[in-house]
Amino acid sequence: MNKKLKKLFAAAAAVLLCACVLLPVIPASAEGNGLLVLGDSISTGYALAEYSASDPYKCASYANRLAAALGLEAKSTYINRAKDGATSADLLSLLPTIKTNVENSGIIVISIGGNDLLRLVTTIAQKVTGTQSGSVAEAFTSLLAAGSDAIIQAFGSVDVKKMIEDAITDYKKNVADAIALIRQTNPSARVIFLAQYDPLSAVIELLISSSATAPEKPVNPGDIVIPIEGSAVVETAGDAVGAVFDNLNAALREACGDSAEVADVPSVIDSLAVARTNILQFDIHPNAAGHGAIFELLKDMLGVAEVTTAHEHEWGEWTIVSEGEIWEPYVATRECAKCGEKETKEFPARDTKPAETTAEETPETSADEPGTSEEEITTEKKNEKVKVSFGGCGGFAASAVAAFLPVAALALIKKKRTR
Repeated sequence: MNKKLKKLFAAAAAVLLCACVLLPVIPASAEGNGLLVLGDSISTGYALAEYSASDPYKCASYANRLAAALGLEAKSTYINRAKDGATSADLLSLLPTIKTNVENSGIIVISIGGNDLLRLVTTIAQKVTGTQSGSVAEAFTSLLAAGSDAIIQAFGSVDVKKMIEDAITDYKKNVADAIALIRQTNPSARVIFLAQYDPLSAVIELLISSSATAPEKPVNPGDIVIPIEGSAVVETAGDAVGAVFDNLNAALREACGDSAEVADVPSVIDSLAVARTNILQFDIHPNAAGHGAIFELLKDMLGVAEVTTAHEHEWGEWTIVSEGEIWEPYVATRECAKCGEKETKEFPARDTKPAETTAEETPETSADEPGTSEEEITTEKKNEKVKVSFGGCGGFAASAVAAFLPVAALALIKKKRTR
């Protein structure tokens, strides 16, 4: 080989070496490629601090934390195409338009399924009430106004059961077709679907067995008067919701088969729903701690070393976790919206013990102290109704169609505890 060829090869080797040094390094767990996140509001970070429907990269969602741990750059090596309210049919329609994103991704994480069932609410409401609802919010209102007996009867009917079964069947087919499309474009990527968690049953159990406090405030303020007619709705709610979630997740696992993985999100959310979701504000979405739990689950599945980023805590409002009389100290907790870290603190008594008392008085809650106002949840024993704060439709995006039953159950339990 002559000197000119040797110099040419040496120069080429130097260029390749420099290119390897300058290119961003992505951990082996990402299989040399980027991260693509798809699905619904669980993946957009709905209800988190700094959440933005138009920019899902701002909040401390599980997806953004996973991308940071993988050392990926938003809108470059990390793409988030999740959309609030998305269904499995929406996912199937989206995939052909993002083939480049799919091809460039070594890890694809998808949260989808809750909205497939939520879309049935208006149809079921019309069957129960005989009137057409203009929106999901109106449907929930009309269903709750119909009473527990009508709700129980509706969910026991053959027609409604078939609607739910058909929705789950369609969901299973859409997931299988979505996986097939992904595999056509990218046969080697790790595809992970998030199983649907059920925060409702645990909350019902907690409210029955403990002195859980009422919601401090709803995500979307708005009052709905819920008629209470009998305790049977509590047991029915838990059974109905649990069965729907179980069937949906079974369909997901069957659709994935050996072609995709399922992250067992219920294992890190269900039993800790009060602490890891906004369910006490009548919103099933994960809070910062919930997103942190999902991130940890995915991090373990992928074998990713955690990357800790220093930040200034953004504390939420104090929530009372233990209190006695107003002349006794009480304990409250608050949570960082960015990282999910919690701080617990004992507060001094808000009043001195009176010499003599003839009746207990309800202490007034100042603006800077934790507590629950009368406007947020009250009981009207005279007309057997409970007034609660109830979140908008966005707060139920990952819920099953039976989600309104636990809302009625929560109201019933609140009513029992006031007696």
